[in-house]
Amino acid sequence: MNYQKKISRRIFVLGLASAGVCDAASPLINLSKKHSSLVDFSNKGELFPNEYDGSLLGETSLYYDPEPELGRYDVSKQKLAPQKRYKPKRNFELILMNANTGEQIVKRLRVDTFDYGINYNKLDYFLRDWRENKTIKMNKRVVDILLRISERSLGDNNSLAVRITSGYRTKKTNSYLRRFSKNVAKNSLHMKGQAIDFAIDNLPHKKLNNIAKEHAFGGLGVYDNFIHIDSGPFRRWNS
Repeated sequence: MNYQKKISRRIFVLGLASAGVCDAASPLINLSKKHSSLVDFSNKGELFPNEYDGSLLGETSLYYDPEPELGRYDVSKQKLAPQKRYKPKRNFELILMNANTGEQIVKRLRVDTFDYGINYNKLDYFLRDWRENKTIKMNKRVVDILLRISERSLGDNNSLAVRITSGYRTKKTNSYLRRFSKNVAKNSLHMKGQAIDFAIDNLPHKKLNNIAKEHAFGGLGVYDNFIHIDSGPFRRWNS
């Protein structure tokens, strides 16, 4: 009798285990649709349909960047202010932090080295569209504006931390942001790699605004917690 009980218990345990194995052997993507799969591709290729829920990303994603439409300006009649390529006047360390991804790069600007230590190609990747992980050749004029403002913001320090909140945006990303706010420009210069949004946390915002006005020959938008610069036509706006 005891032997039969042991056999029964073994059969029972083996039965449970085999059931689990059978269930685990089911495909992650259930083509028969009789049971829901762990990954559902019925939403037109979007693995996570609520991935870009604005309520989850917080203010660092900066959805609401009310950049004026360029249609308000006759670009054909405007001449871009002449701008020489950026050349640092002193050696300093620039710490760039991506507020959305947490990435950080350190640029050691030197007056006597090749390309002054800027490495524009590396900046192209750092300023990529982080939502789609796509890059573009960033406009060097807008990068130079950022560098000029950064150097001017150093004061007596030899190092400066700059928080980047937005660089390049794909058309898809820009259209997505417009779903949350129609004030996001339909033809935003972010899509051309001609705009950067940033903040310098250790610098009074008013002082940063004044410095930006000196060096932003294109567009300059001043917001409560960041600044927008671009290499488009001259224009100024506030949030």
